[in-house]
Amino acid sequence: LLTWMYAEQLSEGFNYLKERKFEKAAEIFSNECNQNIFTSCEHLAVLYSRGIGVTKNDTTAFELRKKSCSGGSLNACTDMGYHYFFGIGVGKNEQAAMQIYENNCNKGEGGSCSNLASIYTNGDGVPKNQNLAFKLYEKACKSGHDQGCVALGSMYEEGDGTTKDYSKALKLYQDSCTDTKTIGCNSLARMHMLGYGTKVDHKKAIELLDRTCSKNDPYGCYEIGVLYSEGKYLQKNMEKAKSFFKRSCELGLKEGCQFAD
Repeated sequence: LLTWMYAEQLSEGFNYLKERKFEKAAEIFSNECNQNIFTSCEHLAVLYSRGIGVTKNDTTAFELRKKSCSGGSLNACTDMGYHYFFGIGVGKNEQAAMQIYENNCNKGEGGSCSNLASIYTNGDGVPKNQNLAFKLYEKACKSGHDQGCVALGSMYEEGDGTTKDYSKALKLYQDSCTDTKTIGCNSLARMHMLGYGTKVDHKKAIELLDRTCSKNDPYGCYEIGVLYSEGKYLQKNMEKAKSFFKRSCELGLKEGCQFAD
């Protein structure tokens, strides 16, 4: 009975999110979190991180993720690592973040593997190690982490940490650009635009960029703006270019803001 009741409340919380009644959703998630329904603690943490339905509070978001992590949520532990690494809502502690990522990655949590790979790729507090980054992205991808798959594709495309292989990169991007996900679509568009691992197909590339833009991806909007502004593969149209730049700016891409006016 209790399990059914909690499931009903959780569903109600999501219904309020869909209806954009964020304060009510936050109230329900808060009540559930207080009853140690740890997934609700995670959802509430997202609201506090973004200031949706509640006053933005990174410290509260961190504490909620810490609670959820202690309850066994590997996703929440990964998010905790992010807080530590960047000092968001808690004192900056890169070592604590890396320890969390390593433990989580060893348990098969793809997000932690990807975050750890990014650290080694960029040399953030550790020596750069592209070979290790490649292995970590590979592990993340095998666990089903789409961002890890796209990053792995990029390493194959660039030949970082592995032998350059456009065919493998293309396949990884294709698998991450489907009817239900678009995370790999911008990279796939680039492959079609340049003819990497496939024939040059500018029309297909533009369709992919337009699709990601329609799904609120700022980079897709920005790239279409560039094509309109340069008159490259699309008829030059500065009015349309600025509208796409403006859209990318609204979605948080600073580069788009520079050309929006």
